[in-house]
Amino acid sequence: MKSSTGNIGSVLAIMLFMAGVALFGWNEYRTARLASLIKKAGKECVELDQATGEDLEGKLVHAVGKTRCTEPLKDPDLGVEVDAMVLKRSVSYFQLAEYHDNLTDDITYYEDWCDTPLSSKDYIAKHRDKNFTYVRLESRKDTCRSVMLGQYGLQKDLVGWMRDYSPELEISLPQAALEQLAAKAQAAAPERNRPKVRVLGNRVYIGENPNKPQVGDVLIEYEAIPHETVSVLAKIENGNFVKYGAEKEYFIYQIVPGSLDAESMLSQEKKDNRQLGWVLRGIALILLVISGPATYNAVTRLFTS
Repeated sequence: MKSSTGNIGSVLAIMLFMAGVALFGWNEYRTARLASLIKKAGKECVELDQATGEDLEGKLVHAVGKTRCTEPLKDPDLGVEVDAMVLKRSVSYFQLAEYHDNLTDDITYYEDWCDTPLSSKDYIAKHRDKNFTYVRLESRKDTCRSVMLGQYGLQKDLVGWMRDYSPELEISLPQAALEQLAAKAQAAAPERNRPKVRVLGNRVYIGENPNKPQVGDVLIEYEAIPHETVSVLAKIENGNFVKYGAEKEYFIYQIVPGSLDAESMLSQEKKDNRQLGWVLRGIALILLVISGPATYNAVTRLFTS
């Protein structure tokens, strides 16, 4: 039995050692290839605003400007429209939640906002089937399919890297959506409840009183990434900004808020490459240190038996 356990341990140690060696080698290759690409980019990069009349197809460019969309973003469920790059809808439900303490085996109940409706059919008798919700909607994120910077398009995945959501958004809910939400809320409401649909800035509140939420209330909150000045470092291809690099794994493809020069953006690429390189070296070293002695012993036994 001990021999079997020892053999398994030896195999695992050898596998970890090999993984460490492989990670170390791949990381050095990755770091060198990306460093070479960044160096090449520094020599080839063209300033878009200075390239008047120049054929930019296939070239790496640095562009700064304000984004725009050819059409507004629209929530397909409620009809909310905004002129922005990204529109995010977050839905919260005020529910009775259950907490089970595994140490004391105690069960407590509390009311709070939740990301999804909670089932209360298995709660204790006092709270069983208390949970309900006036309406059900999924949280979602929509990205404009036609974001433009100058005459060139920004790909959806590039726009998706933007994270500067603004809650300072005034929304308007179409009358048809208001009536639909009100009808659904009234149909789901217990006899004594009189829910209302209110638009409060960037939020839609469904319930009796936003200041005193009750079980069943629903909060729909909108945030958007507005059109703003951005800096882009990418290749021009067929009228779009795309990834720059001959290999799929190694590329330059950047978008940042504000006005940032090409040198600063490439410096950030270098910094990120170095940092990731040292992190992966550390992980590889840990694997080698952990598995090294056991691997040495296993190999020694193999050749001395």
